[in-house]
Amino acid sequence: MDVIDIPRRIDAPRRLLLWTTDEVVPVAVGVMVGITVDRLLLCAAIGFVFVRFYRRFRDGRADGYLLHALYWAGITKPKGHSFPNPFVSRWLP
Repeated sequence: MDVIDIPRRIDAPRRLLLWTTDEVVPVAVGVMVGITVDRLLLCAAIGFVFVRFYRRFRDGRADGYLLHALYWAGITKPKGHSFPNPFVSRWLP
């Protein structure tokens, strides 16, 4: 039987050690780019600085604010079919 990890709170984000997954991604991307361009410490440091500013941005706003902002900017597309196009400014019957 497989062991299933159950979070303490139902809305708790997934964590990797001490960070949430949205904080791990910039550092991981910085490490990958740093390995590619042979500047690992510099790119990892830039990733850590980005995470620090992202935490300040995220903590002052509601949950999911960044996803909503990306949606309204037209960068992401939700999976559901009931979401309207963010660029439509006029709705006709």
